[in-house]
Amino acid sequence: MGTTTSPVLTAEQLEVIGLLATGLSDASIARRLNLGRRTVGRRISQIYDLLGVTSRFQAGMAVARLGLLDFTPDADPSPARWSGWRGSGSPDRTRP
Repeated sequence: MGTTTSPVLTAEQLEVIGLLATGLSDASIARRLNLGRRTVGRRISQIYDLLGVTSRFQAGMAVARLGLLDFTPDADPSPARWSGWRGSGSPDRTRP
């Protein structure tokens, strides 16, 4: 039987996936990270390719399965608890 390896995500990709998991739009993520919306879209596409998924939902399931985000019921919901989170404050849950 072959062995499967977990994808290695960079710190930047972990930050994007953490924001994605909060439900932010590409534009909101771009504003938070001071990047262009198209740059964020490309990073999300790269993350999808690494995880072998095609949607935000599938990406969330994949990172949860890999243990990259803490989804335990009693966990502090603040982004600072997420693996790879380097931001400060609470996520912006507004959508443009």
